[in-house]
Amino acid sequence: MFLKMRILLFIKKYYIPIILLLILFFHFINNLLWLKLDNSLKSCDASGHLLKTVQYHIYIKNIIKSHPSFLGLIKELFSLFRMKYEISWPPLIYFLSFFISPLYFDIFTIRLYVNFLFYFILIISVYFLGKKCFNKRVGVFASFIVSFYPEIYGYSRQFGLDFPLAAMTSLCLCLLIYSDYFSRPFFSFFFGIALGVATLVKFEITFFLGFPLLYVVYKIISEKKKNNRNICLINLLGSIFISFLFFFFYWANKINLASQHFL
Repeated sequence: MFLKMRILLFIKKYYIPIILLLILFFHFINNLLWLKLDNSLKSCDASGHLLKTVQYHIYIKNIIKSHPSFLGLIKELFSLFRMKYEISWPPLIYFLSFFISPLYFDIFTIRLYVNFLFYFILIISVYFLGKKCFNKRVGVFASFIVSFYPEIYGYSRQFGLDFPLAAMTSLCLCLLIYSDYFSRPFFSFFFGIALGVATLVKFEITFFLGFPLLYVVYKIISEKKKNNRNICLINLLGSIFISFLFFFFYWANKINLASQHFL
């Protein structure tokens, strides 16, 4: 009886983390079984991204096998990341795939674990969005519902950039809202990091966040208290600077390559 009461109290106290973990566990097992039964590719995009992943596995393994110094290894990896080999999309997902399955290329492992990582980001971000805008229960319901959206549910088993982009968009929006118009430095700082990383997934993140950011800028400029406005502007500029560091790390090199191509 005492043990039963303790279990009930534990569930009552931590029911929200338990529900979120159950949602994530369900989708992990569901995708695991689904991919075990059918690991075929459903689109040309998925085939193209997996082909790029294979190429990056080969590139990174060749760099590691060449046994350069630590600094030399880092330099070579940075050069590879910054489009030393010409590709159409940022290589963050391809790099991440290598570190998830570094010993050998395994389509099943990569599709399962890469997407599950972004499933985790999506579910947690949506929960905190719902919690911030309404309450905890709305956050839980929102996480449950979004996890079963047909596009989310389907793309979670496909290897590509759209599903990670959806997760990173949710994370950026969550941090943007928690920054309270960039009045909170902690969330403003991590928003800059999240936005910068998202541009290394797919640059289209800027289209999804453009209007919310413009609205936040408008609210900051409209702030009547000068001290509050200055603090928010400083945090905003700091966040943009951080995100641009990530952006220019990869995209500036691509712009240079494109300019050389057209000259």
